[in-house]
Order: sequence, then C-alpha cells, then structure tokens
Amino acid sequence: MTIRDERALVEIAGADLLGQIVAGATASADRAETAAQQASHNAGALQSLSAAATFGPVFDLAEAVGTDAAIARVTYEDGRLRTPHFDTGQFFNPRTPLIGPAGDTFPVALNHYVGWGQSQMGAGNAIYASPRVEARDLTFSSGIVNGSPADTTQSMPVIGNSQIMWAAMAQLRYLIAADHGQQDGHTLFASTAFQNGTPIAGLSKGTATYTKLMAQVENAGRIGDTKGLIHRVQAFCGFQGNADVNTPQATYRAALRQLMADVQADVRARTGQRSLPFVFIQDADQQTDFAAGQPYQPTAASALYDLVKLGELFIACPAYHVEYADDRHMTGNGYAQLGQHLGRALYEAVYRGSAWTGLRPREVVRYRSNKVLIRFHVPVAPLVFRTDIVTNPGNFGFRFMDDQGGTAIVNQEIKDGTEVLLTLGRDMAGSPEVRYAWDTIGGTPSGPKTGPRGNLFDSDTTEGYFINGDAPWDLANPCVRFKEAVL
Repeated sequence: MTIRDERALVEIAGADLLGQIVAGATASADRAETAAQQASHNAGALQSLSAAATFGPVFDLAEAVGTDAAIARVTYEDGRLRTPHFDTGQFFNPRTPLIGPAGDTFPVALNHYVGWGQSQMGAGNAIYASPRVEARDLTFSSGIVNGSPADTTQSMPVIGNSQIMWAAMAQLRYLIAADHGQQDGHTLFASTAFQNGTPIAGLSKGTATYTKLMAQVENAGRIGDTKGLIHRVQAFCGFQGNADVNTPQATYRAALRQLMADVQADVRARTGQRSLPFVFIQDADQQTDFAAGQPYQPTAASALYDLVKLGELFIACPAYHVEYADDRHMTGNGYAQLGQHLGRALYEAVYRGSAWTGLRPREVVRYRSNKVLIRFHVPVAPLVFRTDIVTNPGNFGFRFMDDQGGTAIVNQEIKDGTEVLLTLGRDMAGSPEVRYAWDTIGGTPSGPKTGPRGNLFDSDTTEGYFINGDAPWDLANPCVRFKEAVL
C-alpha cells in the first residue's frame, strides 16, 4: 500500500488521536518525498538553463523549474549584464533570481526608483526620522533631491530630502522586511528629477528635467557596474499636473503617453530591460490656478484615470485626502503620507508583482430607472465611508449628471462590501454619468476639508512606518477621482 493510500484510510477512520498522529506522519513523509523529487527536478532544470543561450516564454520556464523557483538567464552585452523580459507580464519582477553564463546566481541588487514631476515630487525634507531605512539602501551622494547626479552613493538617510520619494523608500523597505526574508540582497535606490510649476511639455524629452532624469539612470548604472550590482529601473514615479490646469485632457493624455514611451525606450537603451511600470499620484489639480469662482473639470487627473483603465499605468492614490500647507503644497505630514501610499503601491504592484489596482470603479450600471450601481475594484473589502479623514462635501463626493442637468442623490449605500448604490431624486434621462471627487471651483484650496474630495475608502490595514514612536499612519486606500458613463 502506498503512502497516499494510508493517508486516505486515516482520513476515513476519523479524527481520533491515533488517526491524527498517523495522518501527520504520512503527510510529512509525503512532503519529504515530493521535496526530494522537486529538488532533483530543479537541479536538472538549472543545469539545463545554465547551458542554454536563451529560454522560452514565462510559462515554459515556470514549468521547467517549478512555480516557486522562477529563474531568468542573464547574458553579457557591451560588457554589462542584460536580463530578458521575465515577470508577471508587465515588467521585471525584482524578486526573480537570475542565473549567469557560468551558472552563478545573482539578485537584481540595485533596484532604482525614479521620481518625476513638479515641485510636489521633490519638495521638502522629511520632518521625522524613520527607523525603517537601512544602510543597504542607497541614493546619490548629492541626495535624492533634484540635481545633477553624483558618481558616488550614500546610504539612504534617516531624514531625507525629496520627501515623497524618501518616504516611499522607507515604506517599501518596511514592507519588504516583513516579507519572509525576501529582502536579502535587495537594495533600493532612489532619485528624482523635477521642476517647479512646469507643465508636462516642459518636463518631457528634450528638456533639462528629462535629460537630468536619464543622467540619473546612466550614473546609477555605472555605480551598479562598479559595485558589481545589477541595476534596473523598477518604477517611474510621477506627481504632476497642476501647471496643466488649462491643458485640454486629450492633449495632456497624448503628452503623457509620449513621455512614458520615451522613458521606456531610453531606459531600455541604458539597461537592456524590456519594460517598467509607471506609478503616479493623482494630482488634485490645484483650483487656485483656475479662474476664481468658475467651475471646471480636471485635465491631468482625468488623463491618468483614462490610462489606468487601459492598463498603461498605476495610480498609487489621489492627493485630496492629505494635509495641505497652501493652495498646492502639502504639509510635512501630507508629503509623508503620500510617500507611504506610493511605497505601499510599489510593494504590491512592483516588488510582489501582484494585480494591484488601487480603489477605482469596475463597472457603473443602471440598477433601476432612478438607481445607479457602481462596482469597484477593492484592494481590501469592505468599502467604507470615512469622514474622519475627509470631511463630507455632500453625498460623500458623488455627483450625478444627465441630459437634464444634475439631480439630487437622495441616498448612498454600500452593498456587499464592494459596491455603492446611489438613489436619485428622479429617473435618469439621456446619457447619464456619475462623478466622484471631480468638479472643481476655481480659487478653492485643495485638501481634505475643501476642494474636490470624497469619503470612499477600502479597509486596508497596512501600516505606515512608525514615526517617532507614534501610531502608524492609516493607509486605507482612498478612491481615485473619476467620471464614468452609466451603462
């Protein structure tokens, strides 16, 4: 009788003490037998991989070495290590081990995260020291902050400049460190290229800011070569838009697409990688840049939302729910919180390679003639309306419009933890749409108490890194700003 047959008999016999002991013993033997077979299988697969010049698609390699032991082959081109496109289908997963020409295994050891945008991306020094940074994590000796990149590095400072990117790295390290030891050999590297008050046309290819960004990529690559570390740009992190308040949505969307295409091409030319993810903070489109008292709809925020629905980028979070110091810049706490949201998104979408979406609509449908049902992508259910983070602007941030204009929303109800049901004051007419945290009145400051905002959050309990021994930040996902047709 085989081990599997014995285990089946024990399960049938019941849950008496003797049966439990025998079941445990047979299960252990079964696992040991399977592990031995897998080890032998993997050894043969690794030997085959180290001798091969290339390998097939992801599913072929996963089948060859086992889904828990994914390995990609590296080659040398122009004196530098090159890696193939091996990941979840979107970008290179930094958790994937690499095997070199001689059969040696390497980690992707210099994981570069670049920041880009206006002043918000580079603003401020951290106001709190973080115990979550580690000496293994690096930036240029000139700092994360904007500037010509140095040819040398420093450890990630415990109080860093370019506060959003610094906080993002602290949060990312905090989460990696809790991820079952996966941080071994994994070095974070951060830099930013930004320009105050500049529209996207002044930050794209051919401008000084773009040239500086690519110089950072080039210098980081040289530093990696010097240190014997494989360098990869793991994510492009953007925060920009209020200088484009008068740019048409389609124009901004086209410019953003061109920027991402240029970044992908130029990074690939320098590193050999096939692709990289783009992770943005959704700008609040500062209302004081628009004519006071006049209503308008956002351009940058809407373009980002269009592209996230097409799978071309991620939105780490919107920016309406954090503290602002003035009409467009956050407080130190606000920057720290945005950075931690960004770090959590990088951990989920880049480091883990999971299908992370943030909190955003999945479907908006007519439920009745006077009811709209909105189904959401929800990272952690259930949905909740929270007025402790954002004050209620009315209807928790929802607004309904159709061919007859607007009408009252008489009730908002969360259903099944992932849906919101809106009840209208009359039947819908023509081509209806639902807006959330969308409409703006010029001259109104941004933030959690004024301006376009909403109260819909998920129930994510991911902790922000601790600050000065205080309680961790609340990183529940706020819903992105959106406008959707009712189908």
